[in-house]
Amino acid sequence: MSPPAEGTLLRVEGVEIAFDGNSVLRGVDLEVRRGEVLYLLGPSGCGKTTLMKCMSGLLPPSRGRVTFEGLDLHGVAEAERDRLRLRMGMAFQGGALFNSLSVLENVAFPLRERTGLPEAEILAIARLKLAMVGLADAVPLLPASLSGGMRKRAAIARALALDPEILFLDEPTTGLDPITAAGIDELVTKLNAAFVVTVVAVSHDMASARAAAHRAALLGEGRIAALARPEELERSEDPAIFEFVHRRLRSHPSEASSDLFAGEGER
Repeated sequence: MSPPAEGTLLRVEGVEIAFDGNSVLRGVDLEVRRGEVLYLLGPSGCGKTTLMKCMSGLLPPSRGRVTFEGLDLHGVAEAERDRLRLRMGMAFQGGALFNSLSVLENVAFPLRERTGLPEAEILAIARLKLAMVGLADAVPLLPASLSGGMRKRAAIARALALDPEILFLDEPTTGLDPITAAGIDELVTKLNAAFVVTVVAVSHDMASARAAAHRAALLGEGRIAALARPEELERSEDPAIFEFVHRRLRSHPSEASSDLFAGEGER
């Protein structure tokens, strides 16, 4: 895997988020380097998706700020924030595809909404994006006829429609069998290498991070508990990190983690 480009594209500074008085994020500091693949890891309910929504401009922080190329994403005027978000792509966990539209029309949708391109060019771009994710033959299909892996790929193709500088992926391999998940990991790596698109992916799958990520951030107690290359996390002797990475408790009960990665409900 080639190293990411130099420079910080997006920065999270002291971000706190609470819902109904329940703190989910408690002072997160994180930087996303231009051209890297960064995985946000942690068990269900630890705040990964909440953090990603904040990083992508969908959810404002209670405190702290997120800057995109130095601009406060949640502090700028709404029109400016919309322009910044056009430089971002998002693929949601369930795909969020329009069930009544074909795969081609789903990918064409943001192009029609956000550009003034001629229809023929819109359809050509949509076909190209589908080919990029391995769905060239799925153009006429409706989402209901797609497999889980195909839905994930279609969602990624739509997220790529406007040529974003940063791509956010929410649980890109959740619910997939190991072979299909490995195909998604390979796709993430290829897209990053071919187009130097920065990728931030939410996952609880250490195998995916190992396969695709330059760095991985492990969330615990609403903060970044560890930030390193995946192979460095796997070598960690910290009990809590060991348990998450290797999916098993340490051999001695006294070494087991307390509640570092205790969830507080799905977020």
